[in-house]
Amino acid sequence: MSTTDASPLTSSTRTGARPPLLLGILVDVSASMRQQWRSTDGRPLPRARVLLHALNRAVESFRHQVQQDSLPAIDVFCLGFGFQCHVTPIRSLEAEEVNPPQQEQPCASIGLVDLVCDLLALSEIVPRQADLERFQQLLHRKWQQCAGTVFEQTAIVANAFGELVDYIEQALHESATRRLQRSLLARLTRLDCFPRLAALFQERLERRAVRIREVSRRAAREYADSVFSQASRHFKRSRDHYVHIIERHLERFAEAYVVTALQSFVLGFTPEEIVDDLDEERALTLAKRIYADLQREVEQHVTMVLTLLLGKLMAQRRLISARLDRRTVESLTRRFLQKHGWDILRPLIEETVLSLFLRQFQREARNNLQRWVRLASSREVIRPLKSLSTLVPAEFEEQLCTAGVLFGATPFQEALDWAARRFLEPCYQQHRKVLLIISDGAFPYAQGALITARLLKRRGVVIISGLIHRQRLLDRFCRRAPQHWPPGARCMLELASELPDEEGPAASPPLSPVPSGKKCCYQLNHADLLEPFLDCLLTDPVVADG
Repeated sequence: MSTTDASPLTSSTRTGARPPLLLGILVDVSASMRQQWRSTDGRPLPRARVLLHALNRAVESFRHQVQQDSLPAIDVFCLGFGFQCHVTPIRSLEAEEVNPPQQEQPCASIGLVDLVCDLLALSEIVPRQADLERFQQLLHRKWQQCAGTVFEQTAIVANAFGELVDYIEQALHESATRRLQRSLLARLTRLDCFPRLAALFQERLERRAVRIREVSRRAAREYADSVFSQASRHFKRSRDHYVHIIERHLERFAEAYVVTALQSFVLGFTPEEIVDDLDEERALTLAKRIYADLQREVEQHVTMVLTLLLGKLMAQRRLISARLDRRTVESLTRRFLQKHGWDILRPLIEETVLSLFLRQFQREARNNLQRWVRLASSREVIRPLKSLSTLVPAEFEEQLCTAGVLFGATPFQEALDWAARRFLEPCYQQHRKVLLIISDGAFPYAQGALITARLLKRRGVVIISGLIHRQRLLDRFCRRAPQHWPPGARCMLELASELPDEEGPAASPPLSPVPSGKKCCYQLNHADLLEPFLDCLLTDPVVADG
């Protein structure tokens, strides 16, 4: 075990009339806690998930309802018992080189179903959503720094579409007008000896000039619009293909980088430090390969568009006997298509790169959840309650219930021993101490746990039991002999502290019936009782004054 991460707010540094409080919470997440409960929003969810969510809500409520300058001096630790993790045996590579297997055999996994996990340690290990968002911003900026020089060559600032339209319209109009002015019709308008006939030819000449102007404008606009429409449809239709090209180059690199990044997160490095460690040379090389492949795709599309549309434009110029430089039209069309294509591809590349890295990050996070649970189970973390935003990693509430790390056996006695070790730390000897245990009592009667509890209570630890059950067990406990009680529930009742004789916060809330003997044991037989119970405990916990 590692050394306890003690709170800096010890009795020697805090001020106030009453000594600070050390609050321990034991949470049952074993297989029996998979049974469905209706959450506060009406959804049927496993009891364990509803309980973890209620713990987070209670911490949030505590921080919002109590003024910061009057927050009680509470240090807290939170342990979950009932985790299960699977360990894959390590293959002997040297033995396989000497005697290679005839066929690949899947490695069997060994299940560890008696794991106690420090939930505060797990919350600090698991990357938070804010870290992921910060990571995304920094990675976006880093990619722009690495790949910016590669894709800068694709930037065309000018209005390529307008240039294409203006050139075609002007070239058609000017060449057709010059030809019209040299035509026989233009010479006939200058017949001074036949003024009426000359006026008739002049009228026809003007109509021809108007037609030239209209055809030139229409042909230029129709050609440019057709180029734009063809390009837009093509890039939209080929989007998945482009994404595949980008991902094909980056997938291995992103996977290797994310594995390292997650390891760095677990060690406590910041997103800034992790992103700064990105291999810039490798990223630049991959950006060049992506550019080369996509540029070939753009060139192929340019050739296809020119083949389809340029012939139609050349046919329209013959309607007005105009001339058009085909090479210039091709050059301007290529320029426009390059600009339009890369205006679409550049943001697509950035979006795909970020999406790929984050997708790898989330996938690797799911794969690492069991490893993080094992790491958290080897740490001992105690924190001031007012410094916490959650007790359980909120971003992974659902994954904890679906990734196969919850719902194992119930190592209740081991969890209580862990808590006892925290309470006996020398730096907390001057603290008041409260231990809250929340479980459904679905475990064997633990005589050793009762001995540990009895010793803890002699040291001044107040033990509160929150018993989860569908039925009102405590009513029946008052009427039935102890030997007929469910063994785990009877154990939780027996290890709970006696209520003080005077009125105290533990006796006042009408959360559930209290059995004879006035034990600090409350029945939580539906989800609506969880949050009021936890709110009451965090705001004004039961304390032992000697």
